[in-house]
Amino acid sequence: MGRLASRDARWTAFGVLAAIQSLGRIAATVTAGALWTFVSPAAGLLVTGPLLVAGIFYCTLHAEETPRTSTG
Repeated sequence: MGRLASRDARWTAFGVLAAIQSLGRIAATVTAGALWTFVSPAAGLLVTGPLLVAGIFYCTLHAEETPRTSTG
């Protein structure tokens, strides 16, 4: 993400990324809470558990290796 933005817009890009992540967390919390409250605790866990595992699997497959730079 940082490499896609120009040097001047980098902090703005990270702020936008943080805002998008926060909105996603709110949506996930509301969805899990609604399932837990209106259906059953098991429904909340049966929906969010596999999604968590799928997300971890996806992020593991698509992880970028960061280039190592020498300092000194």
